[in-house]
Amino acid sequence: MIPVGGTYTIDARQAHAQLETLGARVVLPMHYRLGALGLENIGTLDDFLALCPPEAIRRYEGSALELTAETPAQIGVLTYQMT
Repeated sequence: MIPVGGTYTIDARQAHAQLETLGARVVLPMHYRLGALGLENIGTLDDFLALCPPEAIRRYEGSALELTAETPAQIGVLTYQMT
């Protein structure tokens, strides 16, 4: 998991630069503004995803992901579910 929203953490560009250093097979972005949710001074998920190859992005319909040895390399985007 990597923060991508900036201000209080690293921003989208800094996070993207860290991806090669980390060498993670699966990356889950976190700490970003989601529509009306979040502070105005925090970047959006789209700011980060715009820096990533589209073929690496995989969106999930839930807020959980089970990682196995077969899970392909990816930028995993979980769906925030309000309860």
